[in-house]
Amino acid sequence: VFQHRKALLVTRHGKEQVIGPPLREAFGIELVTTDQPDTDLFGTFSGEVERPGDQLATVRLKVEAACSAHTGADLLLASEGAFFPHPDSPFLMMNRELILLKDQVHQLECIGRSVNLAPGIMRVTVHSAADALAQLPAFRFPAFGIILRATDRHTGRLLLRKDCPSFAAVEAAVNELLPFAADGKVEMEHDLRAHRNSDRMGFIADAAAHLVRVMQRCCPACGVPGFDVTDILPGLPCNWCGSPTRLVLAYPYTC
Repeated sequence: VFQHRKALLVTRHGKEQVIGPPLREAFGIELVTTDQPDTDLFGTFSGEVERPGDQLATVRLKVEAACSAHTGADLLLASEGAFFPHPDSPFLMMNRELILLKDQVHQLECIGRSVNLAPGIMRVTVHSAADALAQLPAFRFPAFGIILRATDRHTGRLLLRKDCPSFAAVEAAVNELLPFAADGKVEMEHDLRAHRNSDRMGFIADAAAHLVRVMQRCCPACGVPGFDVTDILPGLPCNWCGSPTRLVLAYPYTC
């Protein structure tokens, strides 16, 4: 079904570097990219644009918007990441990556997933450029990007500075924000966009590997690709008393 076809990936953040190779190796798929539509229209990690729906609904919107691009590709791909507290340990953060492939010829949808602990996500408040520069080694900067944010003391508007490439650029950005910042403070946090965060890029690579496995797994009843786990059922019995627990009892697969 997928051999030697052309696929279009919607991205502005270099995700083709980790999504393209496994697709090419497994199926000979030629991956091309487009930066239209602007994926920031579907939500930003820095908070200035809210996501229009849940993670799966949002990645579907990205794919639908890509249908208007005229590239000769009939396989469409988009990716969406999310961060959320660990369900049992809320002080730990989790990262879930979804990659959706839509086959317009066969009207198929395959989804690659990856869920991992998200290490080292930091957010600190600084009151001077010196404070910010002192914090940068803990942020693993410049290997990992940072975002600076402040609230305008006059208008209440969110002020953001992204893509600071150097220590000098961070110093200049903090000095630019401080005169306008409410309470004289600037928040500095990790940039979670894929091209500025190698941890997240690795998790997207995991999702791409899972997508390949989903594309290769066919329904035992009808032979259609995309047969995969679609739910998690808790209730594994306790060895001592036989009562159901929160541990996984079964993983239902769905065509």
